[in-house]
Amino acid sequence: MNTRRCLLISLALFSYTILSNAQQPTLNNSAQSPTPAPLREYLSPEGRFKVLLCEKPEEVNETVDSASGKLAVHQLVCPSTPAYSVTYVDYPFNLETADLVKKTLDKARDGGLAGVAKEDPRITLESDISIDGHPGRFFQIELKGDAIVRTRCAIVGNRIYVISVGSPKQKPQVVDATNDYEGLAASFLNSFKTIPQ
Repeated sequence: MNTRRCLLISLALFSYTILSNAQQPTLNNSAQSPTPAPLREYLSPEGRFKVLLCEKPEEVNETVDSASGKLAVHQLVCPSTPAYSVTYVDYPFNLETADLVKKTLDKARDGGLAGVAKEDPRITLESDISIDGHPGRFFQIELKGDAIVRTRCAIVGNRIYVISVGSPKQKPQVVDATNDYEGLAASFLNSFKTIPQ
């Protein structure tokens, strides 16, 4: 599986979900390592979260036009195998209200699937979750070829976080702690914690 493709797909899930007229970020074209990058605790004071990420994630910050006005999108990406990303954006209003949570998370799912329709996406798992007491959603999407994307979305006040990991669908022939993609994805997704303001 081309991990760059999988990473761009996971970023597209966010971009097509929440933003209108968003441009895909440009990542460098460096060779992808078949060996998973070791993960270390990454603390983002401005993003108000901590997570296990590669040592030097690529940062992509851009302002996009949306139906809610201009929004600053912040992304951290590790273009490795698996490919990891954390994206967050602040809105000018509170998303964490009873009438907006379900609508926002449904839009995240439906818009994300529409945005990658040419990849023949198929949801294989979906469930409502809570991250540090905040509402969220987990979904796992299989794509044509050998790609699977696992995503957690969390709504914290006026901010939405999208935490994604893309990997090959197939398990490696020899599974151990360094190449079990499902285990690596779970470690990454479960490591995400918000930091109160």
